[in-house]
Amino acid sequence: MNASDIDAILAATLEDRTLSAATENHENVLVSDDPRLVLPFCRAFDDLWTALE
Repeated sequence: MNASDIDAILAATLEDRTLSAATENHENVLVSDDPRLVLPFCRAFDDLWTALE
């Protein structure tokens, strides 16, 4: 997989789905189409998916 093969957007979040999280936590969201971020994430995801097969 090369950067030129990527036509994707990375949307990653570290979010706690509890009531207290909505009022007390500092949540974050990352959205990017930068291949320097998307490509390593895609490779890591593919490695994890392959390991589960």
